[in-house]
Amino acid sequence: METKKIYCQILCVLLLGSVLSYGSKAIEGFSVPSEIHSATIYQNHLFLATDGGIRFYSGDNQSIVYTADDGLEATTYYSIASNEQSLYAVSAKGLIAKKTGLTSNFKVINRSFVSGNSQVLKELILLKDSVMVLAFNDKLAFIDLISERSLISLTSIASHRLNTEMITAMTIKEDSLYVAINNNVYARKMNWSDMGADLFLADPSSWKKYSITLPPDTIRAMAWLKDSLVVRAERGSFYYNEKGEKTEASLNQASITLEDKELNDSLLFKNDSSLVEWILKTENGHYFIGPSTVIYREGSKMADVYAWNFYSLGPAHQTITLNTGGVLAASPYGDISLSDGFTWTPKQRLNFTPFTFEKEAITSKMKSISIDKNGNLLYGLWGGGFILYKNLGLELKKYIVPGTTCIDEFIDDYTVTIGSTTAPDQSGFFVSYWFSPNYGFAYIDLDGEVSCANRVGSTSYPGPLQVIASAEDPDQWLLYSSAGNVNDVNGSGFLDVFSFTKPSKTGGRIVDVEHRTYDGPNKEYIVDMDFDPSGRLWVAGHTSLGYLDPEDDQIRHPHKISGFSGASNSSMEVDVQGNIWLGSKNGAYRFSPKNGSPDTLTTLHWATKQGLVSDVIYDIAIDSIQGMVWFGHDLGVTRYTRKDLRKADAFMTEDSPKKTIAYPNPFKPKVHGKMIIDYVAEDARIQIFNAGGALVRSFVNEDLLGGKLEWDGTDLKGRLVAPGLYHYLVKNGSKIEKGKILIVH
Repeated sequence: METKKIYCQILCVLLLGSVLSYGSKAIEGFSVPSEIHSATIYQNHLFLATDGGIRFYSGDNQSIVYTADDGLEATTYYSIASNEQSLYAVSAKGLIAKKTGLTSNFKVINRSFVSGNSQVLKELILLKDSVMVLAFNDKLAFIDLISERSLISLTSIASHRLNTEMITAMTIKEDSLYVAINNNVYARKMNWSDMGADLFLADPSSWKKYSITLPPDTIRAMAWLKDSLVVRAERGSFYYNEKGEKTEASLNQASITLEDKELNDSLLFKNDSSLVEWILKTENGHYFIGPSTVIYREGSKMADVYAWNFYSLGPAHQTITLNTGGVLAASPYGDISLSDGFTWTPKQRLNFTPFTFEKEAITSKMKSISIDKNGNLLYGLWGGGFILYKNLGLELKKYIVPGTTCIDEFIDDYTVTIGSTTAPDQSGFFVSYWFSPNYGFAYIDLDGEVSCANRVGSTSYPGPLQVIASAEDPDQWLLYSSAGNVNDVNGSGFLDVFSFTKPSKTGGRIVDVEHRTYDGPNKEYIVDMDFDPSGRLWVAGHTSLGYLDPEDDQIRHPHKISGFSGASNSSMEVDVQGNIWLGSKNGAYRFSPKNGSPDTLTTLHWATKQGLVSDVIYDIAIDSIQGMVWFGHDLGVTRYTRKDLRKADAFMTEDSPKKTIAYPNPFKPKVHGKMIIDYVAEDARIQIFNAGGALVRSFVNEDLLGGKLEWDGTDLKGRLVAPGLYHYLVKNGSKIEKGKILIVH
């Protein structure tokens, strides 16, 4: 019953997207908002700076997460602070974003620190009047919040150079700023209202050592008890109220104090050790916060509000689109989650074996999970063999244990695989595996029976692979496999091509294998490959891009690729228009053949500044059903919706999966923004007429990419049309679809 319940959740998630699609953002990020690095209360609501974005608690245990696509231009944030007017968040690299009001989006206001190698020190941020004070690992920066410009960055305080002795705590009292360096405190009067007039601000000697009884340990927190400065060696909350009552909390300590009252609530401790680092007060209660803890206390009631269930997978080292639309994302920790583009199923454990491969999944850029059109799933483990599932991983069919089949073991009872793919006829899967001196590959049918072609590869180390039916003889299959010279994806390598009769003709066996080899692009190891609509194979080396035409005897390189000089590539996929999408540690690239030629490519580039969850991309998957490209990152997943990604060749045919529809209908232009006429042929013509039969607009060609028209309700002159009843006519050859649209203002 539990399996059926989870499978129903998956189906509901995958069906939901068609209902919500017209109202979604083009780029949307999904991340897990942990670990917590800093916290603040803004307009009586809690905001947290985390590795997965800025988390906002809206009350009643409800929260959302802002990531790069929400104006932050980054996802990992280390510091956050607020005043009455605005909320300020600072990324790990020093990108400063501002939010004014609870309903507004974030906006980056300062990028001046990002180009260097500095890193923000967690939580060391202060706001005073119109000035932000921000500590880095090598400087102390002052930012004018009115002009939103950097005023000055100090690299030394007194005799301390900040690139070798970092600031460990800060506080402000009246017109003076106090900083702790190791176990010393230095103070300086500031002209907060006009810091530009302070001619000696850059002078290290203008800081005076503050007279205080110093602890032997590094100072991590400072607080004022009336006019006395009190210091502490533990980072975390430390302050006194007007009555002199102390509030303090620090991670792993034995006690927590709230206004001189010691707390012993079990939610705040684990094994008598504090989980809490910050205590923040709201109008009605207190938040108790740690790196992985958020407890809300109102009166005597306490509630754990840390849980985040919307997207819970974390990093995604592989993304695979589903035959019905949507995506499966897999983490290097052995979990998967499914999405329709808008919601996610709870993460589900696939790897039940003792073999773990978190590091190898990333460093070796593994592509060892495959899904066929019927929901059968093969999960290849590093060292642990293969697990065969059905129902998208919900039902175990067979665990193929190392040493129990013809598959070669790299070492005793240890099978190393990086690549797998589905058979062209959906009868099973192909996998490759390491072996010295020559690797092999195997066919695994849907019952888990295995046939091998051992020691046929050109090297010991195979990588990603693809299998297709030969264009000349569909009974002959071609397997393309990356082959590395060394156990390193940054090394040299080849492309091996094996031909053999498809297993259904040979009793499920691989026989009569023929083999030829090509140098990799720039002689590099191939990290991924895919075919374009013409049958051309595109391959990505770790820094290069190449292609192999069926009649060629070598991998060729495009003569010109504008805007691309090579990156640490990780993944590649080709869309239905023939554009090549490449994932790297520097974001995503799309290469478009100019005039259909593979030798001249134009380039588009996306990174966190354009809304990706992270610049680091592990894998790419293109959903040609819904028109979405998915990026798996170190910090989560990004979904990018583009109508030109949809496969529309079956629309308005006898085999069309959908009839032409118009939505939302009634259409309110000022509310909905765009009305969609969907499931039309890309080479059709759409005409819109008013109730009197006069032509309002006509659309062809690029307007209909992906079989979808988006109309904003304007006429040829850009004017919003009058409310009333309109008619649309879609014509593709002799095929005609028509309908009515009600426009409401």
